[in-house]
Amino acid sequence: MTTNYVTQQEEFWAGEFGSEYIGRNDSAAMVATNLNTFCNALKYTSGGGALNQLLR
Repeated sequence: MTTNYVTQQEEFWAGEFGSEYIGRNDSAAMVATNLNTFCNALKYTSGGGALNQLLR
């Protein structure tokens, strides 16, 4: 199967580097750290309104 990537960045992440990155960062500790970071960041949004606007 041949995959045509639109950008060099897509090709880069689809290759060996992307696979190794996932392997390095696929752990419960990493998920917990990321969840904590995003929860702290969301505390500073105005009632979720800014976040809802961003997600649209």
